[in-house]
Amino acid sequence: MVILQADGYPEYHEGAIVKIFFKNFLTYDDVICEPGPKLNVIIGPNGTGKSTIICGICLALGGHPKVLGRSDNIGDFIKHGKDSGSVEVYIKDSKLRVGYRRFRIQINHPNKPAYYIDDKKVSSVEVQRYADEYNIQVTNPCTFLAQDK
Repeated sequence: MVILQADGYPEYHEGAIVKIFFKNFLTYDDVICEPGPKLNVIIGPNGTGKSTIICGICLALGGHPKVLGRSDNIGDFIKHGKDSGSVEVYIKDSKLRVGYRRFRIQINHPNKPAYYIDDKKVSSVEVQRYADEYNIQVTNPCTFLAQDK
C-alpha cells in the first residue's frame, strides 16, 4: 500500500488522479506514477507500458476488460509469471479528511478480481458509481480507446 500525505493536493482539481500504483500489472513489476496537475503526455517506444497506465486506470475504476480491447479475461492483466497483480488509483477529493479517495483492484489467477474503495471491499458496480461522481466514464469506449481503434 502507498501512503500519501494529507496535504489536500491544492494544485489539483477535484476528481484529478494524483497517484497510480501498479504491482505485477502487465509490463510493470512495482511502479508509482504521479501525474501532474495539468496536461500529462506519455511517450515512449512500443512495449514500454504507455497503454498499461490506461488499462490500470480503467480496471481499477470498475471498467470491463472488453472496453480496452486487449482481453476479455481480467486475469490476463497480471504480469506474466506472477499469481496476482493490483492497481491503486488515488483521486483528489477535498471532502475527505485525507484529501483523496483510493480505488484498488486486486486480480488473482486465474480470473478473480476484487475491488476496494478506501480499503472497503465493494462491487465493480459500486466502483463505477463512484468513478461517475468524478466524471470518469469507464464504460465509454471513447474514454479508454483501445490501441487497435
